[in-house]
Amino acid sequence: MKIKTIALAQPVELHGKMITEIAIKEPTGGQYLDFGEPHIYTQSSGGFFAVEDKSVVANYLDACVQHESGSHVLRLLSLADARKVKKELLSFFTVGAQETSES
Repeated sequence: MKIKTIALAQPVELHGKMITEIAIKEPTGGQYLDFGEPHIYTQSSGGFFAVEDKSVVANYLDACVQHESGSHVLRLLSLADARKVKKELLSFFTVGAQETSES
């Protein structure tokens, strides 16, 4: 199982400890079956596009952020750092989709 570590541009303090990075683990197959896809697809003006499903992404962050405070630590991060963490989570699905389509 892959784990990605995201270096924070703006470290934060929690319970007297400085947090300089956040680790996020790859979702499991069971989590995928429980939570589903992090995006839903919709149609507009004849084309399809993906829309992020906020509750599904939140479930994955709760399950995959590797910190003693869980995903609650994300509430302390700067906007830029929180977006980096979410982007890394979603990259597990992008890479997985590319690998599946290339098989």
